[in-house]
Amino acid sequence: MRSTGSASHVSALSDRARGLGLDWTDAGLKRDGQILPLPGEEEVYRTLGLPLIAPELREALGEIEAAAAGRLPKLVEEKDIKGFLHCHSNYSDGTSTAHDWAVAARAAGYAYAASPTTARLPRTRADCPPTTSPSSTRKSTR
Repeated sequence: MRSTGSASHVSALSDRARGLGLDWTDAGLKRDGQILPLPGEEEVYRTLGLPLIAPELREALGEIEAAAAGRLPKLVEEKDIKGFLHCHSNYSDGTSTAHDWAVAARAAGYAYAASPTTARLPRTRADCPPTTSPSSTRKSTR
């Protein structure tokens, strides 16, 4: 737990354990001086009256209270990802073509892949071609 949560999160878990009459030690949770046989994190959280809190949330920013109230957010999972952005192609500093990326995205079941780049765009305002503002090209309706 100490390596998968912030120090503040671990401290909050320790406080919760103490409130339940348990001791939080480096060796594990203890009751009446005896280490409880808790083989994994899920069992530790369950013993503290909580569902498993994902490591990504372990920052002591309200996740323990949310878990206790059954309001933990649903994290993004791989199945939620529909495509990917910022693919480096050979147009800039990558080695694959945009077509290669499109083929790979389709083969992986993604809906889209995008390869935005700024590699060959002007670096300063002086390098940009002159433009007209939308308001100067709009026809008057009066």
